[in-house]
Amino acid sequence: ESSISVLGNRSDSGRNWEIGIEHIFRQGESIHTLQLKDASLSTSGTTSFNFPKGKARSAHVISPFTGYPVEGCRTMSVVSESPVEAEILSTALLVLASDKRAGILNNWFTGQAIEFTFDELLNSERSWTYGIAEYQTNQCL
Repeated sequence: ESSISVLGNRSDSGRNWEIGIEHIFRQGESIHTLQLKDASLSTSGTTSFNFPKGKARSAHVISPFTGYPVEGCRTMSVVSESPVEAEILSTALLVLASDKRAGILNNWFTGQAIEFTFDELLNSERSWTYGIAEYQTNQCL
C-alpha cells in the first residue's frame, strides 16, 4: 500500500499513470494526485493512535535520533526514477528534521518529496515540497 513503480504510459490511453496519495485517516480518499511516467512513488507516515486512558501510545516509525516514535500525524511521499531511492527517502525524510532535508536532497536527489501534516481534527495541509514539478498535478484536497 505504500509503494508503486510505473513503466511508460498507460497502454489504454497513452496518458501518464494517475496515482493518488491516500489520506491516512480516510481510507480510499486521495489527498494528492500525481501523474507518473517511468517513476516510483513511496509513502511513509505516522499516526497518533488514540488508546483508552491509561494505555500506552505507540507508533510504528521510530526515530534513530531519539529512539522514540516519530511524533505527530503526517506523511512523506517521494517520487523518484529509482524505486530504492523513493523507498529509502520516504522514511528517512519523515524522521529527519525539516531544516536538515534540503542539505541531503540537494546533493543527489532528482525527484520530488511532499509532506502532509494533519491536525487534531484530521484536516490536512501540504506543508513541505521539494523537487521538480513534472511529477505532480498540484491537486491538493
